[in-house]
Amino acid sequence: MEAGLRSLAVPVRDRSGRAVAALNVAMHAGPESPEHTRDTMLSALRACAARVEADLALASAHAPVETG
Repeated sequence: MEAGLRSLAVPVRDRSGRAVAALNVAMHAGPESPEHTRDTMLSALRACAARVEADLALASAHAPVETG
């Protein structure tokens, strides 16, 4: 979208597996390759999404979320 910017995103899923949100990180592209960025950032971003999913599952077990 913009020269010099690199972005990576992962879905956040509810208990049924439906994507309900996303987590994104954007950074200066720098001299590293896109593969280097993916290899260094993706596991941390997925781990963060997993923690959000766990919190979402716990919260929805106590108060179901209604969607329109």
